[in-house]
Amino acid sequence: MNQISPRDTMLELGTQLKNAFKTFSSTSSNTPQPIAESSAESEIPNTSSIQGLEQIAEQKKRKDVQVKNLTKEIGEQRAYLNEVIKNKLSEYGLAPNTQLKIEKLANGKLAVQGPVVQSQLERIGFELSQDHHFVSAYTAVSKQNPTLEYASNVNKLTQAYGQTNKVFQSLLSEKNEFNQLKDITLRYQSLLSQTEFKSASEA
Repeated sequence: MNQISPRDTMLELGTQLKNAFKTFSSTSSNTPQPIAESSAESEIPNTSSIQGLEQIAEQKKRKDVQVKNLTKEIGEQRAYLNEVIKNKLSEYGLAPNTQLKIEKLANGKLAVQGPVVQSQLERIGFELSQDHHFVSAYTAVSKQNPTLEYASNVNKLTQAYGQTNKVFQSLLSEKNEFNQLKDITLRYQSLLSQTEFKSASEA
């Protein structure tokens, strides 16, 4: 029996390992590998996704106020004015549905217009002018009502078309406590004054 030397044993193991490695490499090269997606294509966002993100961003930036809350701020004063006028109509024997128009004159007095005898209109206007509580409530409502109507129209258009009114947004504060009707009215009147001044300058 021939003896196998340690050197022959090492050479034989080396040959076996080399053949095994060749077999493994050949098998791996024949196995189809998954093709990676183009990084450029995978990074292109979908158009609908962009629009969705823009809408979300717009909603987050949008400062919102509830028109019904603004209406409540002068709701009590409106109710008070209507009640006083209703009592005046009853006092003078006029129909409760008689439409009276009240305006404040330059001298601070109130003038009344409507389908009523002139002498009665003058008397009603005089009596209302003497009621300081009525004058105060009328002044507040007549001053803030245009702003309320503007906010109501903006709200209707926003709900109908989903578009944010940038002019109205500019009148709102980031802090809700400064978005009461009286606050918005001041900013609205300031904006109107600036617009009128600009128009007069360009004329």
